[in-house]
Amino acid sequence: MIKVEGSFDNQPASLAELKVTAAHEWGHRLVGKARGAIVNITSVVRSGSTLGYNIIAPNPSRGIKEQFLDSLVSFFGGEAAEEAIGHTDQRGCGSDIFQAWRQAELISRFFYNGSVAAGDIISWGRSTARSIVYDYGINHLKDRALGLMERQAIV
Repeated sequence: MIKVEGSFDNQPASLAELKVTAAHEWGHRLVGKARGAIVNITSVVRSGSTLGYNIIAPNPSRGIKEQFLDSLVSFFGGEAAEEAIGHTDQRGCGSDIFQAWRQAELISRFFYNGSVAAGDIISWGRSTARSIVYDYGINHLKDRALGLMERQAIV
């Protein structure tokens, strides 16, 4: 299900802000699905300081290490999508990047015994997300993000 709404504390969101948020959240959705995750909800309904969110569950048929790596890559889907549409202000990606670093540190510690640095895992995750988004196609991404904004709900 996909939900769209453009207001926050009775303040309407600008069309530009909605476009960036829709592309960002669609990027998470796209990358999560490409990595085999189960994407239950994509939303651009503002809630507190959050402009949108996805509810993504790992694919239970994949091993635990792969599930952790899939999750890490999906954190970068929003950043890659924003970059793909030409949005250069990445301040809205801070929470995703923080979560990705935490995930990378766990992966480094528990799956590689520290022999692979968290920064190297971050670089891999970011480049993997970019590859997925760019392979999908920038124009197609823009069309899907616009469609997300135009519809109130998609099942």
